[in-house]
Amino acid sequence: MMEENLISKTYDSGFVANIILKPGFASKFMGIVVDFGGSDPQEISGGAHFLEHKLFAKKYGDIALKFERLGADSNAYTGFNETMYYAEFANHWPQILPLLFELVGEPYFTVDNIDQERKIICQELATAKDDPEWYLIHNLMSNMFPQTMFTHDIVGSEEDLAKIDIPF
Repeated sequence: MMEENLISKTYDSGFVANIILKPGFASKFMGIVVDFGGSDPQEISGGAHFLEHKLFAKKYGDIALKFERLGADSNAYTGFNETMYYAEFANHWPQILPLLFELVGEPYFTVDNIDQERKIICQELATAKDDPEWYLIHNLMSNMFPQTMFTHDIVGSEEDLAKIDIPF
């Protein structure tokens, strides 16, 4: 069994950093979990997933390219209660940590990139609806938790995606 050490630090802002040290592992993983998921906000579904997509867009282009230049894979996922932004890599963690903070902390929105992302997510939703697993999970959640946000897809609906707007 591999030795594992957990280092946890809570900052004044409330941000909690957890580092798990696994000696002997060449591959590393670093992530930021945000307490905002598919069940937030309840008025409009899909907001957290939409934001997950949009945070990769920066004024200079796609931040994923900066991760790639360091040999890292970056990605994100949205759950019902959280969104996680993460990177997997072998080296360069001192450069990757600030990139993760930039990813989450420096959003870049324009009318054009919001409209473009809305179209991409609507295509993603249409593709998901053709997936038997999506259909099964969606119907299971709808029946288990009727009249809750869990009846809505994390991706949102076309109607709710049309309502997402950023005031400029």
